[in-house]
Amino acid sequence: MAHTYDACGHSGLRTPGLEHRLGHGGLPPFFVAQSPPERDYQEWLDAYWATDVQELFRLEKRGPFARLFEMLLVDSGGIFEATRFARACEVSRQTVMNYLDVLEATFVMHVVSPFASSPSAEIVAAPRVYGFDTGFVAYHRGWSPLRRDDHGPLWEHLVLNELHAERQRRDVQYWRTKSGHEVDFVVAPKRATPIAIECKWSQDAFDPAGMLAFRQRYPVGENILVAADVKRASRRRIRGLEVRVVGLAQLADLVASAARGAS
Repeated sequence: MAHTYDACGHSGLRTPGLEHRLGHGGLPPFFVAQSPPERDYQEWLDAYWATDVQELFRLEKRGPFARLFEMLLVDSGGIFEATRFARACEVSRQTVMNYLDVLEATFVMHVVSPFASSPSAEIVAAPRVYGFDTGFVAYHRGWSPLRRDDHGPLWEHLVLNELHAERQRRDVQYWRTKSGHEVDFVVAPKRATPIAIECKWSQDAFDPAGMLAFRQRYPVGENILVAADVKRASRRRIRGLEVRVVGLAQLADLVASAARGAS
């Protein structure tokens, strides 16, 4: 959780250790391996099915469940559409929803719901689903070695893990309009003064258009850009928007402070 990042980039610098953490994940057997241990992923899935799933939920069919798990890792961070997964797994839509409940209850998938107040303009029902570990996401997407474009999506996963570790509850949401504006994550204590969070591998890649659109609808709240190449936290005005620019090390304290002020 929060303390596992210290040796692999928690300083805010983009180090080889951070890239290794993204590609291999945070589970000790995978993190210490020199190359992704393919056989260990299958052994982990076998143990997960036999203990967490079977002992707690006693599901009957491993095949469709494992297929959904793998598909969600490949699609990690995307909009969840139960009907599409049901067709691919050859089960009912309700079975897919039941499987997702199991995956979320065992903390191997994180369901991030949309933040919205206006059904006519905002996405209100479609969640995003994130895999629990960047190494598993990278492995199932075939990202080895990591390419430049792979870092950003995995960094977003790492930021979500940090937010969950700080919050100790799954109240992180995302925001997207039907016209395409979006904010990666929103933390809204008691749905008041929402905190908007954007994740970028490089701070120079930040485009404030999504946050600006968000603040037109929700004017009050902290705006945070969390980037892998931030050495020192700062405040900036970007196209009239005040933004706190931080690294992963500063994120938890800043969100906690902002949440206390908002509640």
